[in-house]
Amino acid sequence: MFALVMLFIVFVVALLGRQHFFATRLKKEMPIWVEQGWVEQAGAENILMAVAGNQKHGISTAFSILGVLLFGAGVISFVASNWDEISKFIKLVILFVSMWAAFAGALWCRLRDSYAWLSEAILLLGVILFGVNIMLIAQIYHIDSHYPDGVLVWALGGLLVAWLMQSKPSFVASSLLMMLWTGMESFGFGDFHWQFMLVWAFHVVLLVRYHWHGLSHLLAAAFLLWTAFSFFSLLQMSDYSNVVYLTQSYFIFYLILFLLGMHLQLKEMTEHYGEIIQKYTAMVALACFYILTFPDFLQGNHWAAGSHALRAPADNLWLWITAELFLVLMCLALWHRKRTLQEHTRQAHHIWGFILLGVSMLVMVVNMLGFVEGSVVAVMFNVIYFAMLIWLIFFGMHTANSPLVNISFMFFGVTLLSRYFDTFWELLDRSLFFMAGGALLIILGIILEKKRRKVVAGITHKDKVVEEGLS
Repeated sequence: MFALVMLFIVFVVALLGRQHFFATRLKKEMPIWVEQGWVEQAGAENILMAVAGNQKHGISTAFSILGVLLFGAGVISFVASNWDEISKFIKLVILFVSMWAAFAGALWCRLRDSYAWLSEAILLLGVILFGVNIMLIAQIYHIDSHYPDGVLVWALGGLLVAWLMQSKPSFVASSLLMMLWTGMESFGFGDFHWQFMLVWAFHVVLLVRYHWHGLSHLLAAAFLLWTAFSFFSLLQMSDYSNVVYLTQSYFIFYLILFLLGMHLQLKEMTEHYGEIIQKYTAMVALACFYILTFPDFLQGNHWAAGSHALRAPADNLWLWITAELFLVLMCLALWHRKRTLQEHTRQAHHIWGFILLGVSMLVMVVNMLGFVEGSVVAVMFNVIYFAMLIWLIFFGMHTANSPLVNISFMFFGVTLLSRYFDTFWELLDRSLFFMAGGALLIILGIILEKKRRKVVAGITHKDKVVEEGLS
C-alpha cells in the first residue's frame, strides 16, 4: 500500500512538472506565433489565460489528491493500530460507512461546479478505502484464498469507478494495481500470467472511449512490465539454456507491435496511438537485439562463442514458435506494403527497412539451426544492430518522430560505451582506462548531442512548414 501511495505521488508530481513545462514553453513561443501571424494578439492572451487557469486547477486537484493519499494512509494506520480494541461490528461499520461516504461526497462535489475539481480526489479516496475494505474483511473472516485476487478485485473496482465517473485518478490507481497484480502472480506463482491481457484490454477500451491520450504512456509501460515478467516466467517454465531463443522471440514480437504501430500511423484517427506504440516497442526491441550482440550471452549448453564449435539446432518447439512469429510479421509487412502503395505514401526507408528485416530474420534462422560458428553469428548480429540504429534515425526523420531519433542516439552511445569496456578493460592500465574512457565519453557525448539536435531541429522545422502550409 505504501509503495502504491509513493508511486502515485511521483506520478502526480511528474504531471505537475509537465504542466508547468508546457505553460512555460507556450509563454515563450506565443510571441513568435503572433509575429508569424499564426495567432492574433487577443487570441494569444486568451490562450495564455486559459492555460494559466488550467494550471491552477491542476495544482488544486494535485494537492487534494496528495491530501487524500495521506488521509487514506492515516485511516489504514488508525484501524491497524486499534485493531484488537475494536469489535467486529464496529470494524464493518467504519469500513463500509467511510467508503460509501467518500463516494457520496464525490458525487455531491461533481454536481456542484464550484467543487467539481475536488470530486476526483474524493473518488480516489473511495477507491483506496475499497481496497482497505477488501484487505481488512479478509483479515476479519480469515479468508485465506489466492491472495493476488484481492488486488485484482481492487483494480477492477477502481476501473469501474473510472468508467462510471470518468475519473482519471481512479484510472491511474487501477492501472498501478493491475501492475502490482501481475507482478504478484508472476513472481509469487511462476506461471505465465496471460489473464493480465484481459484486464489490460478493458483499460485500453476505457482509455480510447474517453480519449485519455495522455494516459496511453501508462498503459504502454504496464504492458512492457508484463512482458518483462512473462519473460522470466517463460524462461523458468522452459529451460534457462533457451534464453537466446526466447530473446529472439521477444525481439520478433516487439517488431510485430512496431509494425502494428506503423499501420496505425497511416490513419489520422489512430496516428497518436501508433507513435506511442512505435516509441516503446522500438526501445525494447533494440534492447533485446542489443543483448544478442554479446558473444558471452550466446554461450551456454548450446553455444560456444569464439570457438569453432557449432550451435546445436534449436528444439522443435522454438522452431515452431519462431516460424509462427515470422509468419505474422511478414503478413503485417506485406499488408503495410500494399496500403502504402495504394495510398502513394511508400518511401525509400520502407523498402530498406523491410530488406533489413529480411536479413535479420535470416541471421536468426541461421542462429537457431547452427550452420555457422558462434563468433560469426555474433558479428552478424552487431552489423545488423548498427544498421537498425541508422535506419531508425532515418525513419524518425521522415515520419517527424523525434522520440525514435532520440532512442537511436541513446542506444548508439550505450553500445559504443559497452564495446569500449569489453575491448579495453583487460588491455589498459586501470587509471589510463578510466581517463581515456572519460575523455571518450565527453567527446562522444558532444558529437552525439550535436547530431541529435540537428536531426530533431530538422524534424521541428519540417512540422512548422507543414503547419504553415495547412494554415
